[in-house]
Amino acid sequence: MFVKKVLFFDKNSREAEVLVSDGKYDLMCYLFPAESASVSICCDVGIFGVLCGEIVRSDRTSFFVRKMPQYFSYFLTAQVIESEKKVVRIGNIIINIDSPIPKDIINGEYIDFDLMNLELNTADGHIGENTR
Repeated sequence: MFVKKVLFFDKNSREAEVLVSDGKYDLMCYLFPAESASVSICCDVGIFGVLCGEIVRSDRTSFFVRKMPQYFSYFLTAQVIESEKKVVRIGNIIINIDSPIPKDIINGEYIDFDLMNLELNTADGHIGENTR
């Protein structure tokens, strides 16, 4: 996954809004602290889904992304990668969620859930200079 576009960058507050992509799926994320406004980074460290709710087994067997009205919020259908560690994926975008996945859902299954915020974490807080 990579930063496809910087939507907003404020040098004074060190905040950024970025569009993260795997080439097929795009997710808008919040980044703090942000030190630069370049878009040439690989997001190796991860995305964190905050205030996740209503996690249920999905009837879908493919990924689904719907942007909700609140600014960084989404409804997602994701595949469970590691249920105990709360790791899911949308395409090749890995998301660590903050709510437990129900015990009867196993790795490889798809879940539906909503979340209020996606936060991008980089090792050094920079948007820039890493290679894909």
